[in-house]
Amino acid sequence: MEVAPGGSRGADDGGGHAIESRSAPAERRTAPRASKIVWMSWWGIRRRRSRPVRFVFAPAFAASGSTVMRGRQLADIALSTRLSEREVTYTALSLDLRDSDLFLTKGALKSLDAVALEQLRHRGNRLFADPVDEALSDDLASAVDGVVAASRTAFDDYRARWPRTPIAIVDHHVDPRVLDIMRTPRDFDEARFGYFGEQMNTIRSKRIARVVDFVQVSTAVIDDSWIARLPTVNVHYGIRRSRALDHHKPFLKGFTAAACHSLILIQHDQAEARRWLPPDYPFWLRSDVTEPAILESIDAIRASYGTAQWREGLEVMRDIADRTSPASIGAQLVSLFA
Repeated sequence: MEVAPGGSRGADDGGGHAIESRSAPAERRTAPRASKIVWMSWWGIRRRRSRPVRFVFAPAFAASGSTVMRGRQLADIALSTRLSEREVTYTALSLDLRDSDLFLTKGALKSLDAVALEQLRHRGNRLFADPVDEALSDDLASAVDGVVAASRTAFDDYRARWPRTPIAIVDHHVDPRVLDIMRTPRDFDEARFGYFGEQMNTIRSKRIARVVDFVQVSTAVIDDSWIARLPTVNVHYGIRRSRALDHHKPFLKGFTAAACHSLILIQHDQAEARRWLPPDYPFWLRSDVTEPAILESIDAIRASYGTAQWREGLEVMRDIADRTSPASIGAQLVSLFA
């Protein structure tokens, strides 16, 4: 688990309980005593690495996109790694869960308070909070064994806010159904633009809609009809309308575009996007987010189709696809639950 400086909670016995340390008289500090401590530490690590891993969801949020992706789908990714040697489940929230590593999804965290988290810890569980883009209170952060960051900006913020709490990165993966549909080769002769997401989160006008196919994607219900539209575009429109309730949005639109072998158009003022796209990425919207500026950027991308600039942009996106592949996310999960 990637831990912030000073973030260790100290040794444990594999069940989430602190190992009590007592000073012995000098004459009793012998080699056999040291060997026993080493053996106990080894046994604690072994127990910890064999305990079940449970991705915990709240039934009230079972249909939400976050629960499906950061719960059920992450459990499937975990099963594709050496974590499969342990019991890996997608589990409904219960205070009766015991002696497990619990990955608490966003919906599960909404259903718990600090008292309930302490009850789960006292039952021998290690708790990992995954708020994704939700705010997490100091009380909840101090009641878990680690906080999972789904974005790089979140990782930095969490480390600054909770220096004594271990922080780990598990990047947001791309829906595996997207990867499946993109296995079929596509043939384009021009740039074709599409937006996939909730309409309230983007900038849309009648003129922009003439060149961008806006496809509604609801995160509140299970609906995968939008996935069939992905192969019809090769530039993802990622212009974002910021809202006060947004907290550390992962660059999922960029990851999805990369998995679709496509470019993305997004404004340069998006902090998380800047962690993934290099400063010289050729298709930043660097000016103010206005309709004329957006249309001008769209025209520039259309004019670049098939050029060295276009290929340069695709190379950037291939790197992002590699860094957010199921294998890469799986490696992060293995590190988290080590």
